[in-house]
Amino acid sequence: MTAAADPVCKLWEKFSPGAFEDGDLILGGLFGIHLRTAPDYNSFHSEPQLIPCLEFNQRGLRWMQTMIFAIGEINRSLELLPNVTLGYKIL
Repeated sequence: MTAAADPVCKLWEKFSPGAFEDGDLILGGLFGIHLRTAPDYNSFHSEPQLIPCLEFNQRGLRWMQTMIFAIGEINRSLELLPNVTLGYKIL
């Protein structure tokens, strides 16, 4: 018995909600930003559409912005972590 050449499930396109910045070291952040979304009625027979966000969690959004700002400040400093660039991946 041989394995099939194509997987049963595969992504149609790249989709990555969140924020990303490359660096020598990547820091991760998980922040609840979407407080309420519209109902999702995927049929699983066609490409799903993006689910619109109806309400933001302001606290989670501030935490995300704070992380991005702090990493930018560290990267701009010549005294903190010389010759190292921090990046981030926030979901």
